[in-house]
Amino acid sequence: PPMRGAACASARLHLSEEFAERQAHLQTLIDYTNRRLAELKLPQFQKTDSPLFFIPVGLPKVTQSILVAMKKDGFYLNAASFPAVPMKKGGLRFMVNSRLSIEEIEAMLQSMQRRYMEILVGYGITCAQVAATFRIPPFREEMEAPVTLPTTSTLQVTRHRSIRQLDREEWNGILGKEGNLGYDNLVLLEDAFSGQELPENNWDFHYLHIQDEQQRTVLKTFLTVALTKDDMFSPAHISEEVEKERAVQPYYLTSRTVTTGSPITKGNHVYLDRNHPQWKVAMELLLKEMQQIQQECDATQIMVRDFMDEQDEAFSRYMRELGLLPYRLLDNFVVQDLTWNSTDEYLGGLNSKYRYNVRKEILKHEHKFITTHNDRPSSETELEELYQLYCQVFEGAYALNVFKLPLEYFRAMAQDPNYDLIKLYLKPEYAEDEEGVNAAPILVGVMFSYVNEKNYNALLVGLDYQYVRSHGTYKQILYQTLVRARALNCDSLDLAYTAELEKKKLGAKPQEVHAYLQVTEHDQLAVLDTL
Repeated sequence: PPMRGAACASARLHLSEEFAERQAHLQTLIDYTNRRLAELKLPQFQKTDSPLFFIPVGLPKVTQSILVAMKKDGFYLNAASFPAVPMKKGGLRFMVNSRLSIEEIEAMLQSMQRRYMEILVGYGITCAQVAATFRIPPFREEMEAPVTLPTTSTLQVTRHRSIRQLDREEWNGILGKEGNLGYDNLVLLEDAFSGQELPENNWDFHYLHIQDEQQRTVLKTFLTVALTKDDMFSPAHISEEVEKERAVQPYYLTSRTVTTGSPITKGNHVYLDRNHPQWKVAMELLLKEMQQIQQECDATQIMVRDFMDEQDEAFSRYMRELGLLPYRLLDNFVVQDLTWNSTDEYLGGLNSKYRYNVRKEILKHEHKFITTHNDRPSSETELEELYQLYCQVFEGAYALNVFKLPLEYFRAMAQDPNYDLIKLYLKPEYAEDEEGVNAAPILVGVMFSYVNEKNYNALLVGLDYQYVRSHGTYKQILYQTLVRARALNCDSLDLAYTAELEKKKLGAKPQEVHAYLQVTEHDQLAVLDTL
């Protein structure tokens, strides 16, 4: 058989004097390659005695550009790039063998040295940035000066650390109508998520404005740096397993993330003028700023979100070229039709199945509840009661696994006129305790919503889980939120994520939400893949 013949030939080679000579020659070539890489100031991720070499570069497009250029010089190398390695940690791979000569290796290394620096400079990348990305020692000190963008770019970038440094009217005119991105709400968030005891409740805010030389806005957004759970968007059963470990190690599988927007804001966080001739340059500048903040804060992830509805392929392709992978987030649910004037008219807009569900599961039991609006807590005890309802929901919310929000945030929402509070009480005759009938209504639900002009944004719900199954309190408070949005003459109701079926029954339509992600390290994500 051919395998036995090959094995015999290999055995004869390994037992011959020729084998030792080849090994010695190969070691000479390896030593020469290592020495010349150092002399030519080309980086290695790790120097070894292996005949396999890896030269750190960065993004796939940069690595491929070097390979194409070297191919023109007559040298064919391989790429180690995503998904085999993290997106930003691609590089050149080559192997020396005993059939090569020192002259051939030298010619290849000379080509690599020339093309490597040529391509890096062309992309505006410094050797210091490569060293920082791969966490290796500096390898070419004379190239450490910042590389400026091509002179064809006339865009200017300004970065501020607080919304208070910006003009209220200008901000609200560009981004303030999106979700809960209004100027005043960002003031609230900056105050609520600073000076907290737990690290996950302290966020760093950055505001970016990119303009052309005529002072026209090309891109505007805000960023936060926050600790997030790596399994935030993982299937619920995975998050449930991870949380068991977090009971012992609270920060197991967590990462600092630089993201457009914040963990509690919704809407199109990035204003981008796609009609401007330099919009692509603006996106590159945004990514450079995010990467700089990432290095300053020792973060491991970058996320650009939220992009609503289906994404066009040209934009997604360009984002991939920048090293950002498209990521489908949970669907958002929105009720667009709030023009009805009666319950019957509202029901007439639903399909027959959902109309039956609303009548049987919600309207049939509506008389059992008392609903109040903007009955804000007058004491710390009342606020704590509302917060504990939120905590009950949080404890079982694995579909979107985030850190628990601090009490201070709820205190701020309760005092802010832009937030609407709905409280749901169960009438005493329908709520029995162990000793009989309660004398007073029982608070069984609360909804915190942000009203942005004509848009009603339901953000956080709290429920007493003792009554969710027996009295359908979640369905009831969702319906009362719909009624409240209509009463305020809003044009739309945003019901946020999860609980898809219950929201569809009320007439909400799913809205795709997309993000673009860049992860520096894949180790923690690899752990999630094993669960």
